[in-house]
Amino acid sequence: MVSLRVFVTEFLIGGDRSEEEHLQFIKQLSNQAPQLEYLAFANYENFYYGKRVGGEWVLCDESEFVDF
Repeated sequence: MVSLRVFVTEFLIGGDRSEEEHLQFIKQLSNQAPQLEYLAFANYENFYYGKRVGGEWVLCDESEFVDF
């Protein structure tokens, strides 16, 4: 069985959003995939990275994101 640990995609969610709004977006995306450890998405020209720490999602920078 294959489990998805890392998910990277591009979404155009529009407008200026706060870090908390981006974190909420990451949490919503991961609700259906509890095994996810890392999630990244591009929003227009910016990339946002999230990782699970102690079961909770936190925003991180590219250097803390999983190394492929």
